[in-house]
Amino acid sequence: MELKVKAISRSERKKAELRKKIVETAVGMFNEKSFHGVTMDEIAAAVDVAKGTLYNHFPSKEEIVAEFIKNSFTSKHYERIMRFRNLKGTAARAAHIFTELMRGVMRQRDLFEVFIVYRIKNIMSFNKAENEESGIGLLAGEVVRLGKNGGDISADIADGFVKDFFEFTFIEIAKEFYNSGRNFRLAETVKEYAGVFARGIKAKRS
Repeated sequence: MELKVKAISRSERKKAELRKKIVETAVGMFNEKSFHGVTMDEIAAAVDVAKGTLYNHFPSKEEIVAEFIKNSFTSKHYERIMRFRNLKGTAARAAHIFTELMRGVMRQRDLFEVFIVYRIKNIMSFNKAENEESGIGLLAGEVVRLGKNGGDISADIADGFVKDFFEFTFIEIAKEFYNSGRNFRLAETVKEYAGVFARGIKAKRS
């Protein structure tokens, strides 16, 4: 059967191009001046769009950061999955992903701090429209699929719960990093939390 690819309209392409320009411009400004040192008005001026247009695409600076982080995850999604797919067990897969994500946090410390606070707020929100899946959620989904297929994640636990648990576990690792400073030990911390995650959703053996 021939697969039909949905054509992207000119207006959709222009919208995507503008969103990309906004994100790239804003992140460059955040890296130069700091997140809190840049206003939405300054971003609109730098991109050369009206403030209303900017707010239609991104109601807040936090959403610009979230888009940047999600795009960076999505662009490397297939590559990451291929690397961890052959690892044995949920704990090993989780540790691999947490390690890669934390290396990103350590490179973009300030922006990830903004992103993590934003994600905590949205995960806890009862408004599903605001709680769209993050790039971390895409990786968590593959962990769930492989774990349930392999029998080490309980089939009785809802996928959504496991994915939220995965993301909160990552957030706890990141908090350790922000609170520990130079005393942070990546390998040890990741191993501990990946084990906690895997045990928490482990299937019962008969």
